[in-house]
Amino acid sequence: MNVLRSLVIFFAVIPVAFSSSLDATDQENISQHFNAYVDEGKIPHISILAHKNGKEIYRHAHGHADIESKIKINKDSIFRIYSMSKPVTGVAIMQLVEQGKLRLADKVSLYIPGFKNTKVLNLEYQDDTLDNEISIFPHIQFSKELVNDFVFLQFGLRDCNKRNSLRTLSEDNQFIHSFGTNQQISDDGIFSQELKKTFSKEVYFLMKNHLSKNQYIVLNTSFSKINNILYFKRQNISSIQRFIAQYKDVNQLYASLHYFNEIGSVIALDFEVNYFNYFDEHLPYYPKFISSLSIPISLRDKLKISPNISFMSGRSTLTETNLLIDPSEIFVELEDYLDFDLILSYNYSKKLSFNFDLNNITGQKNELFHGYFDYGFNVLFGLKYSF
Repeated sequence: MNVLRSLVIFFAVIPVAFSSSLDATDQENISQHFNAYVDEGKIPHISILAHKNGKEIYRHAHGHADIESKIKINKDSIFRIYSMSKPVTGVAIMQLVEQGKLRLADKVSLYIPGFKNTKVLNLEYQDDTLDNEISIFPHIQFSKELVNDFVFLQFGLRDCNKRNSLRTLSEDNQFIHSFGTNQQISDDGIFSQELKKTFSKEVYFLMKNHLSKNQYIVLNTSFSKINNILYFKRQNISSIQRFIAQYKDVNQLYASLHYFNEIGSVIALDFEVNYFNYFDEHLPYYPKFISSLSIPISLRDKLKISPNISFMSGRSTLTETNLLIDPSEIFVELEDYLDFDLILSYNYSKKLSFNFDLNNITGQKNELFHGYFDYGFNVLFGLKYSF
């Protein structure tokens, strides 16, 4: 049975906007207007519903639900709206959140018991074609909830491929196009960055432990074999300095800890630390430790204060002098990076809000890349108005 789909009108613009009902003339005009779309063959049917203050003030259906079978549409006809169910469901969920009946971090199994003790095994094969070579690598993921609503485990095997472009290079190192490192200037007048694809094959393990309803900790560790990992080397040619993209193969051990605690409805604690180990391989600008601490404070959903502290351990750099004397390459150690920010936002109304960001309060001018430093203390003020 070939069922033609239609335009469903949930809301109509009513000529008499402030009336609690529609008179017979208004209803007839609306019906005739939309009936014309069906009678002219533009759509198979229409279904219109108008509500005012929770009360139905107009309902109209016209056309066929199934043209071939000549089945008329009626008020009880079912429509397939495909992905438009998502915004309807999303609004309903957010209304329940506002009423305090659920939290976005809650597990589905709290409301649908059938999802308890769910075991997931994902198998996926990925084909990657590069220079007429085909490689196949399995993606395997196993998930299990060891203790209901408390301990969740996940482990598996996966790979990740990243295509490096001039854009991604600029995102990783914004100074490759800075003044004094013009990529079009060299002794022969020609220079271009080498672009390669980075391949990573990884075995990983994750554990999430709910310490309480508002408190959890996530432990994550992985071991990766990475081909063509990107790093930058500063090159000196006469008085010209520039960063060039370099690649090497490494093994990476990664571990992280993420702790979150929502203390009442006012304050929360969000802490994360990441550890990287490349087994004594020298990788310029790759730190061993990255950590962050955030303590967001919310006062009656009007004023939000968020002090943030971020830390990055010292990194090594690599500079090629291009001289005929040793050493032709120079290694420099950058100091630890510590940053303290304070973000304040105030929602005056649903239409008007302000934000006041105090960045790098300590005023430290940390060296981001060799010879290039971060801003000192700076302030950002913003105003947002919705029409």
